[in-house]
Amino acid sequence: MSDRTVLTSARLAREWQRMARRPALLRRADTWHLTTGPLRDLNELVTAVGGGGDRSPAADARLRELVLIARHDDLAARVVIERLVPGLLAGARRLHRPAAFEELLAAAWIAIRTYNPARRNSVVAASLIGDAEWLAFRRHDRRRAAGEIPTIHLDRAAPAHDPDPDPKAELADLLDEARAAGVPDDDLALVDLLLRSPSVEEVAAELEVTTRTVRNRRARVAAKLRDVALAA
Repeated sequence: MSDRTVLTSARLAREWQRMARRPALLRRADTWHLTTGPLRDLNELVTAVGGGGDRSPAADARLRELVLIARHDDLAARVVIERLVPGLLAGARRLHRPAAFEELLAAAWIAIRTYNPARRNSVVAASLIGDAEWLAFRRHDRRRAAGEIPTIHLDRAAPAHDPDPDPKAELADLLDEARAAGVPDDDLALVDLLLRSPSVEEVAAELEVTTRTVRNRRARVAAKLRDVALAA
């Protein structure tokens, strides 16, 4: 595990520790009715959606419901990230890249916020991790293999022998459809930057704006992508 991964995972753990027992956040999470009784700790919610090793259909269904809430709610998205962290760390170890974990985190956020509610995939956590890996790395490999200029445009072609919907291709299609629907290039460039950069802080520094500005823009872009997904 790289030093960067250790530092990032430690930062996430500290952030989560600060959040987990905040009364206002617990009251908000209680309104989702994903657990029985009032929450005393957000870790109880992570456990309810499979974070404690529960791989039952009921836990998967609760995770799907949380992901749907997370399309519009930052706290829900952060809880989903916490649920995915072990899988994202495992993916980063397989990739053997210094910034792999940070890139997967950024990609996972986009995958969560643009999740297509029409998808009926089982094992939602594995699907989201697969989406994050594809967004962070494989789509760039496909672009290079095709000799394309590095832009947000993605190759929409799906394997001819696979008739089943491919969640990774769905994400690629969503970004293509967003461009076709008139989502500004600056917004799509922000998505690309968030996928490539390890943190909101680094994106803000690169754009010479505040982290609050980046988070607000990210929320607006996510809303636009949701609108495109619902209109498709």
